[in-house]
Amino acid sequence: MKSGGVALALFAAGCGGGSATVPLSDFGARFAAAECARVFRCCSVTQAQALYGSSVTDESACVAQLTPVGQLLVTQLEQEQSAGRVRYDGSAASACFQMMGTAACTAASNDLSNIPPCETILMPLVAMGGACGGDGECQTGFCDRPINDADGVCAVLPAKGMVCTSRCVAGATCDTVAGMCVDPKPDGSFCFVDEDCVSGNCENPNLTGGTCAAPTGPTCGPAA
Repeated sequence: MKSGGVALALFAAGCGGGSATVPLSDFGARFAAAECARVFRCCSVTQAQALYGSSVTDESACVAQLTPVGQLLVTQLEQEQSAGRVRYDGSAASACFQMMGTAACTAASNDLSNIPPCETILMPLVAMGGACGGDGECQTGFCDRPINDADGVCAVLPAKGMVCTSRCVAGATCDTVAGMCVDPKPDGSFCFVDEDCVSGNCENPNLTGGTCAAPTGPTCGPAA
């Protein structure tokens, strides 16, 4: 897993209060407990299972599933910080925890991109053109990275009609065969990711390719 927009969604919280700072070493355990408290406060069990799998039937099962993820994230962030690619802010993490513990539930409750403290937990240190392993390392907000695990390069997201290797700006998708940003596809079309679809929903349960389809019901935002 690489840090970035998806990793920032991990900084959910539901355990109000706490110290003025959260040490990076404690972040994994705090993440698991806080994220699950947030999900089970704001989402139905069905929505929680859509995010984290059918085994997540209650908050304790959610914590058991996400704790190893949090621990892996801490290890990754320690490596990125040691390499000078990111800087972790424990005070911002604490503020994010407290705010998310009381924030109103919405149709995208698990998407924390609009909560300012959560957006500042990681400060990207890699300038445009620098080597990167994930979006969270880049000051541009985008790491243009190949499918394999090799480093990419910090860049600006390409727009429709521009050359792409993986992603495009909102409202466009990367046609990896043509190598160009194009319009998203209508329902019924083959897809890999949600961005491929006009509906914003790619039914792709096995991650081998799926079908664009209208969402079947309200969601709780993206999985952490």
